[in-house]
Amino acid sequence: MNALKIKVSFSSLIIFLFILNIIEVNAVTLEFKDVLQKAIQYSYDLNISIISTEISKNELNKAKLQFYPELKFRFDSEYFHDFMDGSSSVTAIGNTLYPNNTKYQDSFSVDLSYNILDFGVRKKQFQIAEMDVESSKAAREKLLIDLKTNVLDLYTEALTAYREKNAYLELLPLMNELYVIKNRTYNAGISNKTEIVEQKIKETRIVQNIEEQKNRLISILINISFLTGEVYEEQLVKMLPLTMMEKKINAANFKNHPDTRLYEIEIKKKNLEISRVKKSLLPQVDFYLRYNLYGTDTASYAASYNDIRQRNFSVGLTTTFPILESFEKNYNLKKACFEAEKLKIEKSKKMAEIEKVYLDIKEKYRFYKADIEIDKRILNDIEIKIDMQKRMTKEKVSDYASILEQQAELIKERLEMEKIIITKISAFKKLQFISEVSQ
Repeated sequence: MNALKIKVSFSSLIIFLFILNIIEVNAVTLEFKDVLQKAIQYSYDLNISIISTEISKNELNKAKLQFYPELKFRFDSEYFHDFMDGSSSVTAIGNTLYPNNTKYQDSFSVDLSYNILDFGVRKKQFQIAEMDVESSKAAREKLLIDLKTNVLDLYTEALTAYREKNAYLELLPLMNELYVIKNRTYNAGISNKTEIVEQKIKETRIVQNIEEQKNRLISILINISFLTGEVYEEQLVKMLPLTMMEKKINAANFKNHPDTRLYEIEIKKKNLEISRVKKSLLPQVDFYLRYNLYGTDTASYAASYNDIRQRNFSVGLTTTFPILESFEKNYNLKKACFEAEKLKIEKSKKMAEIEKVYLDIKEKYRFYKADIEIDKRILNDIEIKIDMQKRMTKEKVSDYASILEQQAELIKERLEMEKIIITKISAFKKLQFISEVSQ
């Protein structure tokens, strides 16, 4: 019977080690810099922003065409039937003249026109197109810093859940062993039933915490997967700690922050639009040149082509001055002025918000930087104590239950210290992101 039990236990051990080996082989190691790089490459929003920039560049090239002459070619071929039997040579209706004879006619014309005076309207439109390109670039930078911050927050949450899950997994066998000891002391008449129940409650809470952190980690990994395009299995993931960046953090220039630049660009665009509307109220002068060829025949369509000859040539200037349209433009002008003032206030508000976030993180960093090395030394000391406690439990020294309880407390203390370090390094990295983008 004992031989059978040993055989079963040995088989179970082999299966367990085999499963553990499979998990180790398929384990996925996550490091923040790799996750961030994948998120940048995969990001839907960043890829869309690249296309948006190309669209704005295309619109800029289109705006350049305003400065070139406009050239048109026109060809007309028609059959004209007169119901008056040629009783009169020409019929005039308004500004249109209709010849009164049945015929085939063809015409070919070349029209060249060029705006020689618009008081800078086209230049303003071109400058607005240039601002659109700058706006799309600043929008991409904003998306990039938002993505970095989002990935950092998710990784920080995932790492915290991962460390908590592992700490509770480490605590569970200790709680189980303490429960066994409490049960033995109760059977020996040394302790009461209440201690056993309390220990069982502690063990149950640890199990609940493990499941809670597993579910929390699964949820966060799903969000990370959405950003990177990769699938992560909670039980196969091994998360590396956040590391301190050696780069020096410089003072941030909030005028260079993407949010501030976006507002500045929009204000410039609005001022250009105001100037453009004002100038569009002035007369515009266009130069034109027209060259016409014409052919006709009363009997044959083909003969009308053979009759095509040079008929006339014209050159001149056209002056356009809007009258009723100017009333609507005046209202648009007032609206644009109000919108410009609104943007200035919103820009000041945004700069104040960015500065507040920066100063808050900077103050935390100043406080954290002095403590983080101390925290690491404390964490190292806790690890040494845990190792010492583990050796003592293996040696089955006296007061074994007390040693297990001390080891459990040290694991909890280590977990809290790890969470503190994660929070501090995360704040440091966030400050670095803001500082880099504002240089």
